[in-house]
Amino acid sequence: MKSIQLAHQLVSDQLGGGEVVIDATAGNGHDTLFLAQQVGASGTVYSFDVQEEAIRITGSRLEEAKLELAWDMERVSLSRSKMESRFLHGLAVESIKLHGLANGLSVRSFRTVELAGWQREAMEHVHALINKEQAARNRQQKAGGADGPAVDRDSGDEEAGEQMVDSTMATEGMRGDKVTKAQDRLLKRDEAGL
Repeated sequence: MKSIQLAHQLVSDQLGGGEVVIDATAGNGHDTLFLAQQVGASGTVYSFDVQEEAIRITGSRLEEAKLELAWDMERVSLSRSKMESRFLHGLAVESIKLHGLANGLSVRSFRTVELAGWQREAMEHVHALINKEQAARNRQQKAGGADGPAVDRDSGDEEAGEQMVDSTMATEGMRGDKVTKAQDRLLKRDEAGL
């Protein structure tokens, strides 16, 4: 081990950051830079030399290191902001369970992307239709009704019932016109950025 490396090792063992230290011979600024790195931003290094040229070279070396550090900090900051925007902003952790009314099967999904406003509205509408359909099925079963999809005609919301019937048909492989029109409306809203 060279004597300079040994001296640096001994000094670094004694410094933890935040100290005030002195470099009595600035020279080319190598030791001053080393000491500045050891005491960190909360510490102070006083560097002296009898030669004006040594002070100028040390100042230049420290300024160069400061610019490199600023570049590294900017790079780290940019990387961090890109990572945050990609992986943190606009995310919502959510577990979704889809349940088939006709066949009783269910599927779980895990979504992390936050839904747009129109998507949340569409999901709330679908959930309302499912709840309505389930309530109608429960009423039919209590009354001894059929097993098919129920439409609550008394509520005055026949279109909602028709959409539920059409979406049930779509899940069984038959596309209903109402489902296609609803999908077209959603796609147009998505393309328009709503």
